[in-house]
Amino acid sequence: MATNNILDIKLSDITLRACKKNEENVFTSYSFRRDLKGTCVLYPFRFKKSLQMKKIFMLLLMILNPLLITSCVKEVDSKEYISWVKDFENGLHVIKESNGIIFDLQYQPNDYVFLMSKENGDGQMLEHDKQIHHFVLNINLSNHDASDNSPQAETYQEMIYYFSYLFQNDLKLEESEVILPCIMFHFEKAQSKADRMTFILGFESRVADAKQLKLMLNSKYFGSLPINMEIVKKNIPSLKI
Repeated sequence: MATNNILDIKLSDITLRACKKNEENVFTSYSFRRDLKGTCVLYPFRFKKSLQMKKIFMLLLMILNPLLITSCVKEVDSKEYISWVKDFENGLHVIKESNGIIFDLQYQPNDYVFLMSKENGDGQMLEHDKQIHHFVLNINLSNHDASDNSPQAETYQEMIYYFSYLFQNDLKLEESEVILPCIMFHFEKAQSKADRMTFILGFESRVADAKQLKLMLNSKYFGSLPINMEIVKKNIPSLKI
């Protein structure tokens, strides 16, 4: 498979080599290929090459780099995709506890939103929706002592009014150091103070390839300090069509 010819780039298995020169004019080449499980693997080997050959290779690397990235994205079916998105270990689903309040945040990629709408009998996604960061935020106040925050005499009706109409203004999303307001907001009202509250949220997506997002909640009901929850958008699998 691996030869000393730097131009030996096989598009069939997406073998692409990057090299590094040392003091002895020997290049260490790294070959990215998929193994039998579909995982991208790094294969190093060493060889001597001229500066001209290196320049040719670097030009090819720049041209083929998008193809390499695409080839290393794992493809999964709809069931595996939904399971992957919900898995806490993959960075799109996070949970945090503060002052007895449990915050459960689920980021929803476009393909996930499409699959959910399909399950609900819709199966359509507007172009506008593809330019929005979609979240589902669950907040559980069951173990929270309301006396910890002020005002202490808030009634249940006042709390529901706040979360229905004012909470949206206290939600912000940081994307590539830009702070964005919440532009899509839906509150599923809790039946009692002990129930979990669910919020459907949407923020404008200005950087398509942003790998990290931070949701910031700044509310008197959660304490004096803001609640920050970070989402990591890396290695998201591709949905099989």
